[in-house]
Amino acid sequence: TNVASWRDYETAALAGRDPVAFSERLAPERAMGEEVMLRLRMAEGMSLAGLSRRWGRDAATRYDALLARLTAAGLLDLGDRGDRVTFTERGLEVADGILAEFLAAD
Repeated sequence: TNVASWRDYETAALAGRDPVAFSERLAPERAMGEEVMLRLRMAEGMSLAGLSRRWGRDAATRYDALLARLTAAGLLDLGDRGDRVTFTERGLEVADGILAEFLAAD
């Protein structure tokens, strides 16, 4: 998180200092969940293979039960031969709840 004041931000940036007020390092499992949350918010959704490559863990296996349940409920679409995950129109209506489930997934 950057400093709240734009003046403090500008002063730090112009002086070559980092204007960060707070930072945290996420565990890989949590960081993967955060990436899922961010990518699913985009129209192109997320690639399970891409997640797996970046995090060194099989995303399809990690989210298998969740994906099966949400797809069966008509909330997610698995296109691109089961690799590309996107919200359905109905899923967009409850997207925040779905994203919370991905963040909580083990």
